[in-house]
Amino acid sequence: LLKEIKNDYLKSKIQSQEWAEFYQTKKEQILNLAEKISTEPESDFLPIEIEFKKNYGKKNINIELENGITRLRIFNSLTKQFMSNKDLLMIGEDIEWMPAGTTKPYGGAFKVTGSLSRDFPGRVINSPISENSIIGLAIGRSLTGKNTIVEIMFSDFLSQCLDQLIHQLSKIPSMYGDSVNLPFVLRTASGPGNGYGPTHSHTLDNTLLNLPNLIIASISPFSDYLGLLEYVRKENKPMVIYEPKSVYAFELHSHIYDQYLTEFSEDIFEPTLITPKYSDPELTIIVIGYHTITILKCLKKL
Repeated sequence: LLKEIKNDYLKSKIQSQEWAEFYQTKKEQILNLAEKISTEPESDFLPIEIEFKKNYGKKNINIELENGITRLRIFNSLTKQFMSNKDLLMIGEDIEWMPAGTTKPYGGAFKVTGSLSRDFPGRVINSPISENSIIGLAIGRSLTGKNTIVEIMFSDFLSQCLDQLIHQLSKIPSMYGDSVNLPFVLRTASGPGNGYGPTHSHTLDNTLLNLPNLIIASISPFSDYLGLLEYVRKENKPMVIYEPKSVYAFELHSHIYDQYLTEFSEDIFEPTLITPKYSDPELTIIVIGYHTITILKCLKKL
């Protein structure tokens, strides 16, 4: 009976401390009942009532983060930004849904921008293959106070626009101080995955970390992408968002919330803490970006 109670309770959602208290209470009740039955065989067997509690352990969590493929959640976050900010413009290579002269939908190399160019005509624009020019144009537009998002297809190509990033984007805030707004976002796919080869698979997350005035983010499936975009819009500060390729197609499943307590901070730059609900953790692992997926796959097997 104890084993059956434990198995049923593992399927419910309750924190480890609550479970320990519950199990100990029921164990004592069952042992007392067993002793009573052994000494009084004719006594009535009173059923034990078990009340299950549901506690997902989530706090300060945006509903967008609960489920869904990461690529789609990024798309939804971008859509909300376009809907709420009429000045927002996105520039990049092959990001339009169906460019002139084509018959098949595209919407970006990783299908993140999807139908945005169709949904917001004239505000999602294909650019020539010239990363340095794309960044320069976007920085200039952002200096007028208008939110601008740039997509660089692969982070490997950031090497083509380091002059703009090092000598313009990162230094303008220091040169002109608070008198200048720079609501600029650079999105780029990073890291290995999908067999793109050595010139399209580099992880350059740390390349820009030493530059002043730049916010660097490497997202995971738990990242509040909309929160990142809102931060740039509110604070008027430039941000580079690395989007690991392996994260795009990853989908958060309910088993993570069933078996693990997932805690989100109100601060979008604070880490997400994942701890087991039914046992005490024996190991702490700190990861960023696509490495989160490796850990989640391991958790699924445990």
